Amino acid sequence: MSFPCPNFGLNGKYYVSIAKDIDGEDRALTRYKNSGPLVILDNLKVIKCKKSNFYRLFNRTPLPLRYTAWSDEYQVYDKISPDKIIGFECMVYDWAKSGNLFLLKRFRTMLEIMQQLKCELPIYDYSREEENVVHELDKEAFLEISKPLKNQGLSSLL
Repeated sequence: MSFPCPNFGLNGKYYVSIAKDIDGEDRALTRYKNSGPLVILDNLKVIKCKKSNFYRLFNRTPLPLRYTAWSDEYQVYDKISPDKIIGFECMVYDWAKSGNLFLLKRFRTMLEIMQQLKCELPIYDYSREEENVVHELDKEAFLEISKPLKNQGLSSLL
C-alpha cells in the first residue's frame, strides 16, 4: 500500500492506532467520537504509547516503542482480527441534532451493509447516555425512520 504523501501517519506500516476510553486530558477518542461510528474492540494485545520525544525516533519502525501526543492512545502490531470486534459506538442523536446529513447517510449505509452480511453486533449511541447507561440503537427502527435520507434532506427525519 502506498500513500501520496511520504509523511502520511506516524505508525508506518507496522501498527494500528487505537484509543481507549479513559478519563484524562488530551484524549484522541474525544476527537474521533463525532467523526463517525467507532469500532468497539475487546481482548487485544496492545502497546501503550508514550509522550516521549525519544519514542518519535521509532515511529515508522516495527519496534514496540510508540510515540503519541494523546493520553489514551495504544497501538496493535500488524492487524486486528475481526473476531475482536464486539460492537460499534456512535453519536447518532448528536448527528441528527446538529444536522450532520453526511454522517447520518454514511451510518445508514453501514447499517444496510451489516444487514446484508447478517452482522448482529450491537451499536451504542453514546450521545444518549444517562447515568452511565448507554442507549443501544434499534437498527431496524433507524433504517425505517431514515428512509428519507436516501432522497431527501434531514428535515424529514426530525
